[in-house]
Amino acid sequence: MAISNTVRAWFGPRQRGGRSGGGGLGRIAVALVAASTLIPWTAASANLVSTFDSGAEGWGVLGAYSVYPDWVSTGGNPGGYIKLTDYWGVPDLQATAPAAFLGDRSEYLGGVFSFDAKLFAWGTGYENAVFGTVVIQNGSQQAVRDLASGPPVFDHWTTYSAPLTAAGWSGDDLASVLGNVTGISVTAECYQEVEVVGLDNIGMKSSPSVPEPASLCLLGLACGGIGAMLKRRRRQ
Repeated sequence: MAISNTVRAWFGPRQRGGRSGGGGLGRIAVALVAASTLIPWTAASANLVSTFDSGAEGWGVLGAYSVYPDWVSTGGNPGGYIKLTDYWGVPDLQATAPAAFLGDRSEYLGGVFSFDAKLFAWGTGYENAVFGTVVIQNGSQQAVRDLASGPPVFDHWTTYSAPLTAAGWSGDDLASVLGNVTGISVTAECYQEVEVVGLDNIGMKSSPSVPEPASLCLLGLACGGIGAMLKRRRRQ
């Protein structure tokens, strides 16, 4: 009953014989509204991001005094974060992703890779241009991109991000690498000697959901049919 009232409100009062002013137009509109709720969408995958609010989440470290980062429960961007301390100078200080990031990650192609960083302390030496380099591996294959143009900002969280599209990633084909990820690293090295760097919100975000092409075509045909019917009614 509510639907009938809505249709009459949209398409005019009923005429003699029980027909509404909109006739077939009303029926098409109702069908179109109902069909739109059934359109299959290519759903976006859940974002794969480590926020470190409850721990280090399995992230590891290369080029530091420990193979595990220090987890700090407050002071992140926001919440917790991991802190990487480099006392050695070499090799380059890197955060390495846990098993949750590995496997087939093709659904993130076209999305975004990002992380937040903050510089806490550094020693002498020149700035190292490798900071912000992200390496995604698939066995011997790897896709590489530098997300930063310089060292992290002292005592301030900065977000670094780049689209997960072929453009801008060097090395092997990004789509092929994302098909079976075996490793991900984020380089925190920013000085030739000592540095202490915080990292937060490391991960991949998918692109927005979009309707499947076939569904868009059907919806377009339905809209076109309504337009044609309206045109015929104006001529009558």
